[in-house]
Amino acid sequence: DREGSVTPSVTFYEGLVSELGAVGWSHVADLSQDCSRLSLTACDEAGRPHQLSLQLPPTFPATPPCLAGPPELPLPLLLPWQAVAGSTSHGQGHAQAPYFGDFGVGSRKGGLRAVMQAWLRALDLYQDLWACLEDLDQHTWVLEPPPAESAAAGAATAPVRQRQQQQQQQG
Repeated sequence: DREGSVTPSVTFYEGLVSELGAVGWSHVADLSQDCSRLSLTACDEAGRPHQLSLQLPPTFPATPPCLAGPPELPLPLLLPWQAVAGSTSHGQGHAQAPYFGDFGVGSRKGGLRAVMQAWLRALDLYQDLWACLEDLDQHTWVLEPPPAESAAAGAATAPVRQRQQQQQQQG
């Protein structure tokens, strides 16, 4: 259900259809019945599927969408209009969310295409990390978090030999 009492205008629906066309309908995983929530899907370069959920305000496209939940990334995703001066991918002393703004001449900062581009760039950033985590999954016993959590950058592991011994004892 749409929050608030503002009913979307014709401009909302026209803008949504236009922006979904720019993103590519193949990336639309789900759209709520009232069009207030949108889920986009994409595969990274290794073929791993990812999903991004967005909340669309009734004043969209004049008002940009916001994340409906945290994306499965090790660091938060900053959308182009959320970046503030000094938010860069290299913080001093602690990790900061990467900023993927400025998508060229003619791009709208609040558009779904800008969101998709920022998200795809973020997915590219973590390819090496996810490849290492997949290697750990294959060669160690991951105790926590569950292997399917691509947002987890750390994991508690045990050598495979210990895993095999424990499985033999249980069996």
